[in-house]
Amino acid sequence: ASTKTSRVCHQALPERVSSIELRQVNKSDSNRKTSCLRSSLIIQGEEYEEESSMSNKNTMPAFKSSIILTAAASEIAMAAADAEAMKHGWEVTICICDAGGVPIQVKRNSFPASYSIAVEKAKTAALFGKETGVLEDAVNIVEGRGSSRSSLLSAPYVLMRGGVPFIVDGVICGAIGVSGVKPDQDEQVAKTGIAALIDLF
Repeated sequence: ASTKTSRVCHQALPERVSSIELRQVNKSDSNRKTSCLRSSLIIQGEEYEEESSMSNKNTMPAFKSSIILTAAASEIAMAAADAEAMKHGWEVTICICDAGGVPIQVKRNSFPASYSIAVEKAKTAALFGKETGVLEDAVNIVEGRGSSRSSLLSAPYVLMRGGVPFIVDGVICGAIGVSGVKPDQDEQVAKTGIAALIDLF
């Protein structure tokens, strides 16, 4: 164990308290590391000591590794998603974004509104780490499904099917959003692009 000690003497201390001593004690064993703050009050020559933990019993990692989508990866996902749309004759807008929801690449169709919808679907999927279809189900009641969480509708997100996140080992790395055809068709195109990214592993 290692200890750092600092002594505080201040005119504002109560009359009977001559000093306060703070010791930060770092302890370690085979299972965990613990940091404690040990305080000592010197009262009329007698020392009273108290120790409190400064960290959780189970130490959490300070960092997590992530995978950053590159332009090359975006091209692969776009090619796969676009091929799926063309195979079915679907004219769609496709957006591929990073983990923060910022577009890396967008291919748009002739309908201007689809651009914003596809971009926002991708952003929503990335920031929530969920398929936008799941979020849509949460705010709708269809044949007894959904929780009718209508308050979500006031949030600045697009809760429409067609956005799919790209997640590796529990870490969100990006997303694909698609707009232009039926909701399940948008989602199908997006999932095809995600599958192409997964195949890279």
